[in-house]
Amino acid sequence: MFKEEIVPRVEYPLPITPELTGKLENRIWLGAMIDAEGAIAETDVVTDKIDKYKYAYRVPELTFTTTSKKLLEKVWELTHWQSYHEEIRPARKITYHLSTRRRYAIATMIQILPYLVEKREKALEILKKYKKKPYIRIR
Repeated sequence: MFKEEIVPRVEYPLPITPELTGKLENRIWLGAMIDAEGAIAETDVVTDKIDKYKYAYRVPELTFTTTSKKLLEKVWELTHWQSYHEEIRPARKITYHLSTRRRYAIATMIQILPYLVEKREKALEILKKYKKKPYIRIR
């Protein structure tokens, strides 16, 4: 397991998720779910302003994708992530997507980092990269 002191600290306030902060088993379970059915990545976001003032940012993102509505609901109960959509394709099960970005993604990564196995290195890389701000301006 990781020691607490090697988890990178960030220099900005993070949202508090009581469901994850309170129970160790919730953090372990979510870490396992993200390892198995999730993604830890960076994505580009462009502001909706007119072209002259348009900015592009790279932000950290956590995504959970599953065909199980029960698993999706459990992840949502623990995280309250903001973005949700369903993907319906012919002759396939419905796929559910739940995701979060920026400070919420960073806060969740910090809480589940000790319990990640497969995606631990990617999470550490992102936590170190976004130590000063939860975004990087790219344009």
